[in-house]
Amino acid sequence: MVDAPETVPPYFPIDQYDVEPCPCTQRLLQFPPGTTAQVVVRQIRNGMTTLVPCGFVRANPSRTGLQLVVLPYNYPQLLGFLGTVRIKG
Repeated sequence: MVDAPETVPPYFPIDQYDVEPCPCTQRLLQFPPGTTAQVVVRQIRNGMTTLVPCGFVRANPSRTGLQLVVLPYNYPQLLGFLGTVRIKG
């Protein structure tokens, strides 16, 4: 498990989807309440591979399934930038 935000600011664009039940979702539901797992994409640039965050999964409020929260590519960096703009604006 990788730390991911449990909530995002209301001005931040997100999409949410319910994940179909499968053995993987059942395993993730066994983690303590409030646990989130970061979703990443592999970025290959100049022969180097890095993992870039693009969302997270978390249990739904009733803990009967998972929600996939899709955020903008590399959202931690974008969130920091938007926070700076909001402070200066």
